[in-house]
Amino acid sequence: MAKDEVLYEMLAGVNIHAPVIELRHEDLKRVDEDKPWRSLCPACKVGILAVRRDQNNNYRIMKDDWCLLCGQHVRYLTEVPDPFDPWDCPHSEGDAS
Repeated sequence: MAKDEVLYEMLAGVNIHAPVIELRHEDLKRVDEDKPWRSLCPACKVGILAVRRDQNNNYRIMKDDWCLLCGQHVRYLTEVPDPFDPWDCPHSEGDAS
């Protein structure tokens, strides 16, 4: 097993019952500067906070998020910038091919 695989197995779900971390979204380290809505988890440092959308409320960005690796629950104290309009489909106009 590779070193990264062992690390991921050790971290998987480890913070699922940990207390909520409240923080400002802008203070998080980004996974990629071209993707401002994907951040590294402040708890495990390698998992991703991908920003969740409310499917029942016009796909608005939610203030609560969870690390995809360790399960840490975070709550954003500030508004998360919406990187795109979810209703702006590239095939909404013109040819769909």
